[in-house]
Amino acid sequence: MKLYLDDERVTPEGWTRAYTPEQAIAYLDTGLVDTISLDHDLGLEPEERNGYMVASYLEEKAYTDPDYKIPETLLVHSANPAGVANIQKAFASIKRALSRR
Repeated sequence: MKLYLDDERVTPEGWTRAYTPEQAIAYLDTGLVDTISLDHDLGLEPEERNGYMVASYLEEKAYTDPDYKIPETLLVHSANPAGVANIQKAFASIKRALSRR
């Protein structure tokens, strides 16, 4: 499954949409997501409910749960430069953790 977390953009054809970090995490927990693309700013309160929350969740799982299926492809499509940088740092950390498995 390809998972697309965003609050405003049109969902690309062939992707499953999540509007909130909680929805995205629920999809991830099924183990069926092989590709994820994250937006950072989701217009939610509190402001910490954003795409970085999902990236951080995956990062924690990569280090603490060897049986957790991390998506093979990790993408970010946010227009927020700081948010993109934070998500990309989390993705780099995930890749380091996976290389140690």
